[in-house]
Amino acid sequence: MDGNRTNSCKNAEAAIKEAKTSGEQYLHHRMDMNSGLARRVGMEHRLRTALDYEEFVVYYQPKITLRTGKIASVEALLRWQDPEQGLIAPGMFLPLLESAGLMAATGAWVLRQAASDSREWRRMGLPPIRIAVNISPRS
Repeated sequence: MDGNRTNSCKNAEAAIKEAKTSGEQYLHHRMDMNSGLARRVGMEHRLRTALDYEEFVVYYQPKITLRTGKIASVEALLRWQDPEQGLIAPGMFLPLLESAGLMAATGAWVLRQAASDSREWRRMGLPPIRIAVNISPRS
């Protein structure tokens, strides 16, 4: 009986999580919700680890002035170099960072990294450059 009750609770939790995520007012449990929820929770855990172990990298996309052909500024783009799956597309992990409440910490990391990279470029003799960093308003 306890096993059935435990499964029922897990099923209800999965349905509630799915209803909140989808915005639906009513949602019946489906067996695939458990595996989907488990994957999501596992990915959120891996993202927390990624932040702790600095598995994120920043790529810089230059903005070029057409008239001069020179770099006017750069935009910092967050990427995840997952040790298990390699480079993960932002569309796969950014929504999970938001739902897990990790956007503020991740945004702070990106700002620190961009500032560090800017200092390093200056030490190398490069001129100062404006860096755009997009930060989510959600925390």
